[in-house]
Order: sequence, then C-alpha cells, then structure tokens
Amino acid sequence: MSLVVSAREAGVWETLADGEKEALKNLDRYIRDRFWILVMIDVSSRMPLAWVVTETPNADATLALLRMATRDKTIEKKLYGCSGEPAAAVGLMHVKNDNGPGLRNTAAIGALMQLGSVNSIGRTFEATDKTYIERLFGTMQGQVLRTLPGYTGSGPGDLPGYDALANGVITKEQLYGLVTRYFIDEYPSTRHYGADMFGRPPREVYEFINRTRGQIPVIDRAQRCLSLGWEENVTPTDEGVRVFSGIWFNSDELQLLRDRYKGKIKVFVDPDSLNFATAVIPGVKASVELQLQTTAFADMTLPGVLNLMTEIRKEDPATTEFHNDQVIRSRKHRYELTQALEIEHNLARSYATIEECRAKAKAV
Repeated sequence: MSLVVSAREAGVWETLADGEKEALKNLDRYIRDRFWILVMIDVSSRMPLAWVVTETPNADATLALLRMATRDKTIEKKLYGCSGEPAAAVGLMHVKNDNGPGLRNTAAIGALMQLGSVNSIGRTFEATDKTYIERLFGTMQGQVLRTLPGYTGSGPGDLPGYDALANGVITKEQLYGLVTRYFIDEYPSTRHYGADMFGRPPREVYEFINRTRGQIPVIDRAQRCLSLGWEENVTPTDEGVRVFSGIWFNSDELQLLRDRYKGKIKVFVDPDSLNFATAVIPGVKASVELQLQTTAFADMTLPGVLNLMTEIRKEDPATTEFHNDQVIRSRKHRYELTQALEIEHNLARSYATIEECRAKAKAV
C-alpha cells in the first residue's frame, strides 16, 4: 500500500514537513508485495498436481488449487512452452492439509466433503504431519528461488552485502511462469531419494503406479461444477441462461424443464473451462448439464474470456454482437500470444475470484 496515498486519505499529508513527505515518497519506491505459493502433490509419487500464486492464502486460493488438481493442465503447458507432461486430472481420495486459515474454513472443507474426500488437517508446528510437502518447498527454494534476482534469503542476514531491493526485478507473472516450468519440466524428472522413491524421478513413479494400480478416478463433471464451481442465480429464457453478463449456456433438457418452473435457477460454472455448466432447478432431483453456446470460447477460462472481450471492445467500442467466427478465432489466437507471461491479466495472483469476474463482466 502506498504510504503517500494513505497519508492523504487520513488527512495528514498537508500537515507533514517537506522532509517527512520526501521520506514517505522514498519509502514508497521500495515497497514490495509478498506472495504465497500454494502447492498440492500426489504423496505416493511426489508428482505436483497443482500450484497457485496468491497475495492471500484464503479459501479462494485453496479452491483454485483443488480445481487445478482435478482438471487437465494442458493450458499451462502450452502457455509457458513446457516440454514435459503435467499430471493428469485426478480425483481426491484423501487430502492432508497444512495448517492455516486458507485450508481450515467452511468453503474448503465443505468442498472436500461434497467430493467425498477424506480430509486430514496437520497439526501446527508438527513438521512430521506434512514432511513430504515441507521437503518440496525446501527443494524448490534451493533450485529455483535462490537463483532469482532479488532473493532475500531464508532468514535475516542470510545474504550479507546483497541488495535484494535493488535486484528485485521479477514480476508475479514471470514468477508463476518459472514455477510452472519447474513443476512440469524439471522437478518431475529429477531423481528423488525420499521414502519409497529409491532415486526414481516422480514422473517415473507416477506412471508406474497408474499403470500397475490404476489412477484415482476423476471427479464427475457435474459434481465438480457443483462442489468447486462458481454459482450464478439466473432466469432461463428461450436462448438458455446467461451468466457473467454475456456467456450463454443451453440444452434441450433445460428447455423442457423450463416450461414447468418459472423463476430463477442456480447455474454452476467451472471458471477454468467454460465448455459445460451445471444447472440446479428447484423440484428437479438431478442436475442438468448445459453446453456452451459460443464455440469461440471453448476451452477458455472465464477470466480469459472476459479479458478477450475487453480487448475486442477496445478495438471497436460500437460492436455489440459478433457474427464472424474467423475474426473471433483470429483475435483469440492473438490474445493468447500476447498473454504468454500470465494466465490471468493484471491480477496479483495466478487465478481470479468470482467477485472480480462479476465486476469485470458487468463492465465489459
């Protein structure tokens, strides 16, 4: 937070001496944000399943982590030019949590209960409850973070004489790209000498276990939307349902049921993939699967669609409808190329929240 802006908001800026004002301005130049890296691994193979960068390790960050672990990660592989194969989408049989408010909250625990997962919470200050993940962070610090310009060390005085502020040039987008390439290309192919690994790389153990014992089944698409997706209350029409101020979903089943029920229904959207959505209609026992109506948005994330629409609106503010699929595909391709350093545009983390997307959708 800017100290100058804070002083002005508090009404004390004008009362400060010139020297004090200059001191605050100088301090503002050295303010740096602190970010958290959240990681989820497969314990049996140590294979990274998900990772997010956030300024606050809260429930939204945890749900984003769970969504990434349970979905395909080809988008990250392509976006950051990775040559390795990330872990496939997987079900969550047993989740062992670190301590912290981001994990010990109603939203995160409730989502795991809905998915039928066993949820174990590690004790505070008990490293033996979470040895594998603690070791992973130590390895990542030694192999990745310590090599970055601006690294401040693992404790006070760790790097005597090194000016971390002057060398702090890594942006959050570049950091997420480095972490992604490390968890897809490097760490899974590095020999691991942890318990039961015997020097085998995590990718080799991961493939061996899945080949000989089978993978935990992926979560049903509808259940995943209901448990980890974002909820919108909308009124269905002849064209289906519109969520986030402009993204349409529809199905034949919805149109048949719409005639029996008048009023709003709940629609759950997966913000990581807009190909499908799930609707819950009062009085109907089973959920209804909906299909995306704009094929140009297929396989895109919800924040990505909103960013694409923002760029198109900037190019031609008078445009309200888009009829040429070729133009949309071309613009989508150009947008993906220009976003090679980040997944979400102008966000202080590697994911978006539902409130941010709702606000941006209305603005777009």
